[in-house]
Amino acid sequence: MNRLCSMAKYFRNLSEISKICNAKNLIVVGSRNQLRLVSSDTKASPTNQQTIASQNELDKPQWERSDRYKIFYGFDANDEAKDKVVAHFFTFTAFLGFFFVPFLMFYYYPDYKTNDWCYREAYLEISRREKAGLPLVDPDYVPSEQINLPSEEDIGDTEIIL
Repeated sequence: MNRLCSMAKYFRNLSEISKICNAKNLIVVGSRNQLRLVSSDTKASPTNQQTIASQNELDKPQWERSDRYKIFYGFDANDEAKDKVVAHFFTFTAFLGFFFVPFLMFYYYPDYKTNDWCYREAYLEISRREKAGLPLVDPDYVPSEQINLPSEEDIGDTEIIL
């Protein structure tokens, strides 16, 4: 893990130095533990002064650098605004894709377990009875001859509540 962290710091320093080295006549000499800027220009130019200032910035500890409060999301190391926009876009897309869209699919998906079949069947039966001219509910659904009720003697003193 330490090796991975040191490699990450090394590549971060390389990317920062590559920003600095876009100036003319600068050469990057790098090794695993140390990075140096070597200029082949002998004149004192504004770019050299900027390089020296940037070099001094890199020599400072991390907590004293000017980029201390910058948050990089890992999408674009050179442009902080673009990095932030892309990170927020992917976050929005992830929330939309994992929370909102499945909720809509679940809510609007057809009745795959046929929970509402009784309502559909009732509507079909009502329309069939209306076309046939029958009452919607037949009072003799079960013929009275087929119903066996207990006699008065069997009921006895039992209270009947209707």
